[in-house]
Amino acid sequence: MLKVELNPVVSFKANENENLIEKKVNSKSLLKEQGPDEFITPKKKNDGSFKNGIGNIWKFFSVLGTMTNSTIKGLVYGTFASAGILITSTIINAPKAIKSGLKLTEVFAHPVKNAGTAGKIIAFATGAVVLASNLVAGKLQANQNTAVIDHKLKIGHRDV
Repeated sequence: MLKVELNPVVSFKANENENLIEKKVNSKSLLKEQGPDEFITPKKKNDGSFKNGIGNIWKFFSVLGTMTNSTIKGLVYGTFASAGILITSTIINAPKAIKSGLKLTEVFAHPVKNAGTAGKIIAFATGAVVLASNLVAGKLQANQNTAVIDHKLKIGHRDV
């Protein structure tokens, strides 16, 4: 059997309950007076101003030109890098192709066919990395150009 005892130190008084009720009422009335906390949003500048419109058009064409140039550079440089890898892989695999009965001119006439699987994969990966690096560099340059335009027109840069 369990023995349950009351702690004689604990005592209850009628007046304490009334004080607790008054404290609860006072805290509720304070909440009603203050109202809920509201998130204060910063006011935006006038987005419809003439300066911002001109700046947006200028930034659009600047970004368009920069990204077009970086895409073309990436495609051209990536193509040259991939072609170099394919030619190197074809040269490495040429003795194997000549032993199988192909002429040397046939080996170099179709480098994609004779480059081997590893050469093709490495060439594709090289071209993709060159293109991606040029696109990232172009995006960074375009961001820098938009910041320069914002500073020239004295409009906020990324005040979102």
